[in-house]
Amino acid sequence: MTGTTFKFFAAVPPGLEDIANAEIKALVKDTNIVPGGVEFAGDLRLLFKANLLLRVPSRILLRVARFRVKDFNSLISGVSKYPWEIYLTHGVSIKIRVTSKKSRLWHSDAVKERIQRGIERRLKRTIKLIDNQEQIEPWRYQLIVCRLNRDICSLKVDTSGDFLFHRGYKLIHGPAPLRENLAAAIIKASKWDKLSPFLDPFAGSGTIPIEAALIAHDIPPGLNRSYPFERWKIFDSSLWKGVKKEVIGHIKDIAGDPKIIAQDVDEKMLKALRENARKALGAYCSNLGDMLEVRKASFEKTLPPVKGPGWIVTNPPFGKRLFSERDESKFLLSIKEHLLRHYKGWKVFLLVPSEYERLLNNSLERPLRFRHGGLKVSLVQLTSSPQ
Repeated sequence: MTGTTFKFFAAVPPGLEDIANAEIKALVKDTNIVPGGVEFAGDLRLLFKANLLLRVPSRILLRVARFRVKDFNSLISGVSKYPWEIYLTHGVSIKIRVTSKKSRLWHSDAVKERIQRGIERRLKRTIKLIDNQEQIEPWRYQLIVCRLNRDICSLKVDTSGDFLFHRGYKLIHGPAPLRENLAAAIIKASKWDKLSPFLDPFAGSGTIPIEAALIAHDIPPGLNRSYPFERWKIFDSSLWKGVKKEVIGHIKDIAGDPKIIAQDVDEKMLKALRENARKALGAYCSNLGDMLEVRKASFEKTLPPVKGPGWIVTNPPFGKRLFSERDESKFLLSIKEHLLRHYKGWKVFLLVPSEYERLLNNSLERPLRFRHGGLKVSLVQLTSSPQ
């Protein structure tokens, strides 16, 4: 089934659909943006590349079935008509996630049980259904996503296993860590040219500068992990090896530009940053400093560490645990004043609570807004206030 065309859905954090769509279009021409993701179609080669290369999506789903239901019997019957034997080999358990909107079938547990029965009818054997609250490694089950909308049932199988933003390099976390795909999204939104110097002055445990290094050198974020499709009946191991060899061949030379600098004042965070960077980048360079320079420095006393201009992309500390609302405003304004005074010509981007977007005079033509740690946040580009 190597040449078969499948329908895929890249699940994306709300607000980041345009960023994800742009990187998917580098793989396939025809895409369709929908709330919460991007639809596209292709063969197994495209599926393999999407999981290996895409930095912003949370996971890639493959549509198995779409049909109308009027009651539970029609749900069981409909499910049983599709080739689940392709995706569910012997011994594999299933986990089912259900959402229902304006449909007669709305009780999620009852829907899960009927989907299980429909699959068992097709396979002529029992399948273990894992409760969604049960903590179990993603490689031990096949996730099935059911969406009921106006009595239309759509069933998709997950192809990614663990979330794609779990790159595997975060050995140590800082407080309120930024997810890897969110860091990649704000770097892409900044339109960094991957040649100019790149600085994160509030680097914490290093997610933003590490993602910048992966992006700069075209290192596939999904290379060092396993996937559910590796146990499917249609899995083509030769094709998989070939695709991995192809993407590895595109990794760029480590020596020279760009200069990526990760800076923080907290020695504990710098230690975490070095460990995380070594895990993420160590396989691609003998000297970590060739890819990422780590510096201890207080932001208030910092001047441009390299000859610019360059890019600053950072997630400064914020939140009620650290500041009152008044103090937080003063802190963010002091950051803006320092950067605009000492980093003339640099492109400066801050990830801040959305309520401060106007205060900081955001100059982005298409503001990027999403949720991080339960808060609404915005990527703000700093420019001098109009005279």
